[in-house]
Amino acid sequence: MQDISRNAGNWGYDISRSYRNAGYTSVKKLAGIQKKNLGFIKKVYAKAAEAKETDKNLFLPVHFEWLCDNYYIIEREIKNILKSFSYAPRLPAVRGVNLNLNGKVNLNGSRGSSQVRIYAVLNGLVGNCGGEITPRIIEDYIEAVQNSPGSSNYLTVGELSLARIMLAASLCSAIADICGELLEYLNYLSGNKNRNNLYLPDSLAHSLGFCIRNLRFCSVYRFETLFEKCSGADKIFNGDPAGIYKNMDKATKNYYRRRLSEIAAENNWDEIETAEKIYGKALGAAARGAHEKQTHIGYYLLKKRTPKKSYFAITLALLAVFVFLASRLAGAAFIFLILPLWELAKQITDFAFARFIETMPLPKLDLKNIPGDKKTLVCITTLLFGEGKDDGLFIRLENYYNANKDKNINFAILGDFKDNQNRETENDGKITEYAAKKIEDLNKKYNNSFSLFIRNRVYSKSEKKYMGWERKRGALVELVRFIKNSPDTTFKTVLGDIDFIRDVKYIVTLDADTNLGIDSVKEMLAAMLHPNASPVFDEEKKIVTDGYGIMQPRMGTELSASSKTPFTRMLCGSGGIDIYSSAAFDLYQEIYGEGNFCGKGIFDADIFYRALDSAYPEETVLSHDLLEGTRLRCALISDLELTDGIPKNPASYFDRLHRWIRGDMQALGFIGRRIKNSDGEIIKNPVSGLSKYKIFDNVRRAALPVFSVLAMIFALLLYYINPDAGLALNAGLLAVLYIIFPMFAGIISIFMISSFRNISKRFSSKVMTSIWRNIFGALFDLSSLAYRAFVSFDAISRSLFRMFITKRKMLSWVTASEGEAQL
Repeated sequence: MQDISRNAGNWGYDISRSYRNAGYTSVKKLAGIQKKNLGFIKKVYAKAAEAKETDKNLFLPVHFEWLCDNYYIIEREIKNILKSFSYAPRLPAVRGVNLNLNGKVNLNGSRGSSQVRIYAVLNGLVGNCGGEITPRIIEDYIEAVQNSPGSSNYLTVGELSLARIMLAASLCSAIADICGELLEYLNYLSGNKNRNNLYLPDSLAHSLGFCIRNLRFCSVYRFETLFEKCSGADKIFNGDPAGIYKNMDKATKNYYRRRLSEIAAENNWDEIETAEKIYGKALGAAARGAHEKQTHIGYYLLKKRTPKKSYFAITLALLAVFVFLASRLAGAAFIFLILPLWELAKQITDFAFARFIETMPLPKLDLKNIPGDKKTLVCITTLLFGEGKDDGLFIRLENYYNANKDKNINFAILGDFKDNQNRETENDGKITEYAAKKIEDLNKKYNNSFSLFIRNRVYSKSEKKYMGWERKRGALVELVRFIKNSPDTTFKTVLGDIDFIRDVKYIVTLDADTNLGIDSVKEMLAAMLHPNASPVFDEEKKIVTDGYGIMQPRMGTELSASSKTPFTRMLCGSGGIDIYSSAAFDLYQEIYGEGNFCGKGIFDADIFYRALDSAYPEETVLSHDLLEGTRLRCALISDLELTDGIPKNPASYFDRLHRWIRGDMQALGFIGRRIKNSDGEIIKNPVSGLSKYKIFDNVRRAALPVFSVLAMIFALLLYYINPDAGLALNAGLLAVLYIIFPMFAGIISIFMISSFRNISKRFSSKVMTSIWRNIFGALFDLSSLAYRAFVSFDAISRSLFRMFITKRKMLSWVTASEGEAQL
């Protein structure tokens, strides 16, 4: 084995000198070979099994034991190869290496047909090795290929990423060649009664055994090591002036490598040259003493041109066309169709952009343990009701701990009492006592890793009763104040490790029905700690202008909640986390580099305090999530999903919708050029135009059902005045196109992204479920349009009346659980 290892470098040297580049080629030819290999190996396997079944006394050589006992491995590998080939791009090709199915390579430099270079290289290893491949052998071999004197034909990032698949493909071709001799043996065996003359050389069994062992090696070897040791670009990137590249997770490194290939292709550079230029920019930034993120190679690698201006231009152009057509098709009713057609234009633009813009996951560090100076607090913000009603909270908190154990994570309940006409009630003490006991029990069981925060009620002039100051927004503000050692809080009860809490750097805020997956806190923190996400805070404007102060995972539906009622099944299908999905597309994140905050995520406590402690006047903000995201600059962690509950029936669904619309309407007060801060001072609105548009767009969507119904009513009035069935029908259809289009777009997307090679495994469970969900969802929206319009109109009119007339009930809100209990 030592001799083989010593020779590996010589083989790599010989291989690299033997070929000449021949442009690029596809893997279709290799895919065809592998399909034939699978069919042929299966035929030999079946014939051997049949021979054994026919003659119980038949003794087949050990060669067939190797084949029959390990056929499932061979079949699995070839199917995996074919699946990977279906996604493989065109790859560099070579001439000068005569490639055969037997895995042998002729190094005479003769002219031959072009072959995929990485396959030719690894086929050379299989043909020369003749034994078990070890990590040292493959690494020495590939490194010799990369570093042969005078050769610039080093393997690219794309080729190295397919090294495992190409090695397995070469081994399967060698196995197919051996099976050719086994088939001859079986054929001769079936046609001759004298079996004494039959012979298979032992060397053939050894070769087959080595091939199968090497297939197993493909499954256990960490091919990431091959990149780190043999990739010229990786060696350059490992010198990252910020010292970050070495400490990133595997997925982020792979994305960096892919971006390197894309940039090289766009500029017609080779990858080494591209890597050196990017490294040079980072090194220059370090020499200038620039911000840490500018000294990291990722600052330059991840910069992408996105169609920021064209997105709105295309949407407005489509809207203009639709409005013009509506004016011809629906008469004067087109006035009420502007908002529904605006939504349709936006949906079409979103659908097109989602097809052509690649999702860019946030870069992450490889975070094995949370550093001591990055202490994190995970808190559930909720109302407390006492024994029997709060049990689930503490069970959920314990589950959070067991799924995210780390000495630098603490788990807390951030609780308020229910609104009341009195500052205190007789039941408050019982609620506090029960919650404190549950936290103390958890701390005894799990080494003091839990905390409890309960606030006193304060009087609300708007609500005319006592309640937690500013509800959930106020709870988070006061929690951060407590961490920053500010005395301006209303906490009645604080239990836990106070010294730990004072050192908290990051807070993960969750609702009472949110599920936190295994190591989800570390994944969120791994994204927050990457230098590309480092927030740049503008002290004058009091907002984050670059990087991110807050991050939001994408949200799914809890599995148990999704199957609770027929209504929940219609809304969310099978629910749960889709283990087959990776990063999800989000328009604002991918085009503009910032997403929307929806109330569940992680934020920097110091940045939150500086930006939001005195940002808004009291008793004016109902839905605070989006507003906080505009100040802190929110990122969507598109490849991390958390789950939470969903309304169990239409009544609770529309009740929640009513609350959301009221919150969105009140947020409109913060999109003007000048706004009030918490001290009542008139200041210039610091948020960007995009942030203002996000706030406005929420209200526009809320008003859609109202304008759809108005368009239909107006069309009917016109029909009464001047009977023209065509105008009325056209107006009705145009008013609901924004409901119908997502159904067809969703179904098209399902068929575009679903892998029909795995149709038997996934079609019923995922594809059909999603199709029916789209259909029934559209039917529900159509059938409930009139009631949805009533709910929207009521919520909008109530909000406007409260904002401009009464100034009361601005914080009127009930939790989801309370809302369902009241119905």
